[in-house]
Amino acid sequence: MNKELRAAISEHFGEDTVLFDECDDAVIGVTSCTNSTGQVVYDYEKLVECFIKQGMDPDEAVEWVDFNVAGAGGNGLPLVIVPASSLMT
Repeated sequence: MNKELRAAISEHFGEDTVLFDECDDAVIGVTSCTNSTGQVVYDYEKLVECFIKQGMDPDEAVEWVDFNVAGAGGNGLPLVIVPASSLMT
């Protein structure tokens, strides 16, 4: 866990900002909000890798991210993106 990253996000956006446990390596940024809680932005492929490291097999990790993580977006909830560079490989 990257305590510095988590502390900076919490300080800037508040303690209610949602971060996934053991997935700090997949954080690629945060949204810029002027009026409320920001959203942590995760790289899709890196997020899948994090869940594999936690013990899921690759298919299970993809399914978990697709149905339980990527679809959960909303105010303060994380966003998951597929970088354009990943689409062309």
